[in-house]
Amino acid sequence: TPQGEPLARTKILGANYPIYSDEFGIFEAEIAENQQLFATLPDGRTCQVQLPAIESARQFYNIGDAICHSVSYTHLRA
Repeated sequence: TPQGEPLARTKILGANYPIYSDEFGIFEAEIAENQQLFATLPDGRTCQVQLPAIESARQFYNIGDAICHSVSYTHLRA
């Protein structure tokens, strides 16, 4: 949210399939190098989820909290 709270039950696009965050804002996604994730905010705006560089040799990442960039900064727990 614009207040910096996790985005619970939010649709996230850009992964290999559409996903939703859970009630805590946590999500799991299958992505490849250079894929970008986008979340739809409750007010209808879309923001881009900032992800760390993905190494193709690794299969799993726990990225912790990710920042979702929009007109204002919001946070999405990952």
